Amino acid sequence: MSNRLTVAQIQAAVCQEWNLPVELMMSRRRWGWIIPARQVAMYLCHHIRKLPSTTIGRHFGRDHSTVLSAIAKVSSLMAEDEMFALRVTALEARLQSDAPSIDVARAVFLRALNDYLTSPDISPVLKAQEVIRTLSATAKTSKLARVELSDD
Repeated sequence: MSNRLTVAQIQAAVCQEWNLPVELMMSRRRWGWIIPARQVAMYLCHHIRKLPSTTIGRHFGRDHSTVLSAIAKVSSLMAEDEMFALRVTALEARLQSDAPSIDVARAVFLRALNDYLTSPDISPVLKAQEVIRTLSATAKTSKLARVELSDD
C-alpha cells in the first residue's frame, strides 16, 4: 500500500495522530507543539515514499534543508525516546498495512513491563496502555473502513 500513499494521506494520518488540523501543520507557524507533527510527516514521506527532500519540501511549503533537518531530528528522537519511536513506528505500520502491527503492541507491552519491573513507576504501563488502546481502535476502524469499501 505504501506505493499508493499520497503525501496528503501521510499528512492527514500524522495530524490525526497528533490531534492537529492539517491546515495548522501546513501553516508557517513554528509553535513547539506543531513542529514534531510536521517533522514526523516529513520523515514518513521520506521513509515510506522515498521522496527526495526537494519534493517533500514543495508539499510542505518548506525548503529542502528544513526537510533534511526534520528527518535527522525524528531519527535522533526515535533513537533517544522509545515511546516516541513506538508511536512513529505504529503510525508507519498503520499507513503501510492499513492495520496496526501486533509486533508494535507486543513491543510496547514488553517495554512497559520491563520498565515497571526495574522501577515501580506506573507511568510506563499507563503509556503502554494508551498506545495499545490506540492500536486497537485503529484496527477496528480499519476493519470497518474495509467493510464499507467492499459494500460499494
